[in-house]
Amino acid sequence: MIVKKVLAKDYAKHYLLHRVLKEHIWIGESLESMVSVYGQFDNTYFLYSNEEVLLGGAVIEPNWCGFVFETEKAEESFILKLHEILVNMSDSSKELCFFAMSKHHQQQLEAIGYITYDGEMSMMASSQKFEVSPLKHYSLRTLNDHDSEALIKLYTKTYQAHPSPWINYRTEKHFTNLIKEQMDSFDRTYSILIEDQNKKLCACAMIEIWQGGPFILDFIVDPDVQNQGLGTNMIEKILNMAYQDNYPYVRLNVTPNNRVINLYKRYGFIAFTAVYHLKKELLLQGQQN
Repeated sequence: MIVKKVLAKDYAKHYLLHRVLKEHIWIGESLESMVSVYGQFDNTYFLYSNEEVLLGGAVIEPNWCGFVFETEKAEESFILKLHEILVNMSDSSKELCFFAMSKHHQQQLEAIGYITYDGEMSMMASSQKFEVSPLKHYSLRTLNDHDSEALIKLYTKTYQAHPSPWINYRTEKHFTNLIKEQMDSFDRTYSILIEDQNKKLCACAMIEIWQGGPFILDFIVDPDVQNQGLGTNMIEKILNMAYQDNYPYVRLNVTPNNRVINLYKRYGFIAFTAVYHLKKELLLQGQQN
């Protein structure tokens, strides 16, 4: 196997074709947008067989790594080369991003000092028509500019109850910064908030219009009021709005161990990409201290 450094635009072409042809979907990303995303990176590679057949590509930076390969054997071959490339970079706080990583590949990476700390699936569902029933004891409304403080409290409480230790360590300060950064990205028409009779925020679905359709950035229900139909009501509302506005689909990302996946599947969401995040063990221990 031969690893060659290549131009970022060539990697962008390969990545785009891989997503379209191998995952059998059109992801709404143009070549121009892919080049703009990957053109900022300096370290892009292709892996060839000894017969000069292109087997896949990778982008590797000091804090991030992602790649796509045609076969598991090709990916395994690249993992053996990966450590050699990474140790030549000055920053030791490496993070790797893998699509559809197998248990065998995970063990290989652990052998060179990486452990899985997070993961997510990308899911998509067709927009659908629903007659959304009103909720008893709750009211549904859209987002406004005065909701930041209530959102921060809801995010902090809900995420700190998350089963994953790589998510529930996040503090109120983290969510204060997150909401401040994302408030302008949230679509005011599609982002949904649910309040109880005392006007306390109990649930929200924060959405932006991205790549030709609504993308659910966050889908949150206060742990104290879960299993009361709030999530179901929000999903039906979102899918119905997308249908009325002629958007063909709704997309989202979710961690694999999140039980809300069962709700998404019930409404036709299917997973089309799985992503696993890994970090150096020492860096991860520093985050927990």
